[in-house]
Amino acid sequence: MKKSLIALAALAAVGAASAQSSVTLYGRLDLGSSYNKTTTTVGGASTSVKTTSLAGAQGVRTGGRLGVRGTEDLGGGLKVNFNVETAVNPDRSTSGGFGTFGLTRTAILQLQGAFGSVTIGTYLNVLDDVRGYSAATAGVAGGDFLVNTHALSGLSGRSQNSIGYRSPVFGGGFQAMIGTTHEKTDTGVVATTTKSTGYLGGVGYNNGPVSAILSAGQGKGQAGAVDAKINDWGFAASYNLGMAVPYFQYEHSKLTSNLGAAATVKTNAWEIGSKFPMGAFTPYITASRGKVKVGSPEVVIKASAYQLGTTYDLSKRTYVYAAVGRDKNKTDVAGGVEVKRTGYALGLVHNF
Repeated sequence: MKKSLIALAALAAVGAASAQSSVTLYGRLDLGSSYNKTTTTVGGASTSVKTTSLAGAQGVRTGGRLGVRGTEDLGGGLKVNFNVETAVNPDRSTSGGFGTFGLTRTAILQLQGAFGSVTIGTYLNVLDDVRGYSAATAGVAGGDFLVNTHALSGLSGRSQNSIGYRSPVFGGGFQAMIGTTHEKTDTGVVATTTKSTGYLGGVGYNNGPVSAILSAGQGKGQAGAVDAKINDWGFAASYNLGMAVPYFQYEHSKLTSNLGAAATVKTNAWEIGSKFPMGAFTPYITASRGKVKVGSPEVVIKASAYQLGTTYDLSKRTYVYAAVGRDKNKTDVAGGVEVKRTGYALGLVHNF
């Protein structure tokens, strides 16, 4: 009888420990068909490049991934969470299936409690929150407009080797977010010193049909004798009307460096659009405009885009999508330079 009681106590202890921690393996695949045509016109003469994938286009709507995440209850309202996630590329032409060049999407440890959460590692930040309001399919012409337009001067939406904090929700729907990163390699020789520092902050609001976020950040970097500084801020908001969910997003960035004539790059870009939930169907439409100003004397690049598309839910974990769009960059130089891209995609996404 005594041995039985000891065995039952041991089983109860194991059960309690199991209840306090959990680990989940998960992933996502996005495969389909795509077509893109890029036409470059310089001084009235045009050349075109066409790319087609019959059935292997991957990551057009959302990136393929494989990850593991878990949590442990430390007691007293405190938890430790972890998440490691790598990109997955089904193409055999790349060096290995797990990501393009071994891309790490997420690698974090996080302490969470009544105070909010503190995250250490590589993770999506508040600038990605702003850009994430877009309804567009990223890999089709007209998609990922803010990211592509700010590629020359904007900060990354993924913080690396960083420490971030998110507050609890307060004031009926507000939440504050801050983060910082610092990396430096100093050999004592100016030409080989590399360092980077960054700061990000934001305030989000989610209550009922209203969702909004305001973010701002600064990054400084040095690579030998080259110094650069980036200031970036963005805003996005949406309102759920039931049959329609319109949204607006805007981002402004400025890069300054000691690279002579191209030392300054200033970018402004916005996108407006709406999703139209109809049961399993969710059609959407987007329109975007932007402007990039480079160097002195100033060169102006005007960007515009639109996209139409829809998703259709086959289940809670699987959906199909279709999208068609166009984007255009026109550079204001002698003779004129214009790059126009049109394309479409049909795909299937499964979460597991």
